[in-house]
Formats: sequence, C-alpha cells, structure tokens
Amino acid sequence: YLLMFKTIILHIPHASSNFEFASKYELVPMWRNQAEPLIDWYTDELFMPKICDERIIPIVFDTCRTLVDVERMCDDPLEEKGLGITAYPLLQGGDVRNSQEEDIRYMKKYLDHQHNLANLLVENHKSLLIDCHSFSSRPTILQPDVSKNQDVDICIGFNEDKTRPSDEILDLVKDHFSKKGYKVSFNIPFSNSKTIETPAKYTSIMIEINKALYMDEDTLEKKESFNQIREAIISLYTKIF
Repeated sequence: YLLMFKTIILHIPHASSNFEFASKYELVPMWRNQAEPLIDWYTDELFMPKICDERIIPIVFDTCRTLVDVERMCDDPLEEKGLGITAYPLLQGGDVRNSQEEDIRYMKKYLDHQHNLANLLVENHKSLLIDCHSFSSRPTILQPDVSKNQDVDICIGFNEDKTRPSDEILDLVKDHFSKKGYKVSFNIPFSNSKTIETPAKYTSIMIEINKALYMDEDTLEKKESFNQIREAIISLYTKIF
C-alpha cells in the first residue's frame, strides 16, 4: 500500500464523563445517570497508544458530550431532537433552559475545540483524521432502534466529500479488523466522520466500536476483552504510515 500519511490525528470527542463545567450542580446526579449511555466510555484508552510519537497526535475533549458536543454542527439537524451542541434541555425533561451566560460558556468551549482541531490539521498537512467512537448495543436517546447494531462489531464511517478515504484505505481498515475476527460495516449503524472548515487537505475516517465488545454496559466496567480490542486498534496505525 502507498498511503502517503505522515500523521494520524486521533479525534476523541465523547470519552469524557466530566460534568464540572456545569453550573447546576444539584442536577448532576440525575443528569449523570441519563448521560451515561451516551458517553463513549474508555475510547481515550482504546484508541491512544501508551506512548504517542510525533506521528500520532490525540485531541481529547475534556467535557461530557451532554454539556458540549463538539461533533455537532451549528444549526445541526439533531437540534430539533434536543441533541444539538448541548443536550441539557433534553436530559432534564425539556423544561430546563440554559441561561445566556451558560450558552456563551458552552459555545466558547465548543469553538475553542474546533479551533484547536483546525490548527492541528493545518500544522499537519495531508494527515489522516480518525474520529474515535463507540456505540451502545442497547437503545439510547440517540439511537432508540438498535436493530442495525446486532451484527456489527466495528463501524467504519466516512463522508462522500473531499475528506473521503480512498477505497484502498477503506479496504485496509476493514480487512485489518475482519482478519482479527470482528464483524465490520461501512456507515452502519452510524455514518460520516468529523469534518471542519480549514484550508488544510486531510482525510477523515470514523471508527466506532460496539461497547459490548469491551465493557459491561450495566456496571461500566471493562471486560477482559478490553486489551484485545485495544491491541487491534493500535496495531492498525502501523499499517497506515
């Protein structure tokens, strides 16, 4: 394979369970319980090598996605379902609204992350952006119907735009996981990958891991298989350079 990537940027937007950015602390316990199924637990560990050399650059968002979701767009279609840049109103039954001050704080957090990611892409021209996620095997607010999940271990997402990976790269990623015994799909149950407006040229691919592979979704504890799936992910990187 002739792949032409000098750098991999690991975008890890949903691993955090940090609610410290919220001002309504008295609501956090109930909120945390509702938010837990939406968090991409341990994806910062799953996707990140223990030691990152200069070719692998992680960017990990440090706030729970239900406070600020850096994967959403301004005027995102999911805003109508309460799953926009902040899911706060939805998780509180729809009757709680952020103050103007809170909206400003959340938007600044959102924009700062977008700016940092854009800078990374500019500084590392023609890099591969890997959008690192996991998905629940059970119904959630985000995905009430999980029928498409049943036969998928790993979902590979991509966009049909200038960030689209070549067929060569898509085949490489799929074959890598398939040969390790995982069931792989393209754009099912989730589609697309992170993009951001920047003059830099880059390729973007999303990798979503079924949570049932590596964790107990009731206790949130890692399974013994955690290190196995982690090794499968990390070993992919050496094939990309």
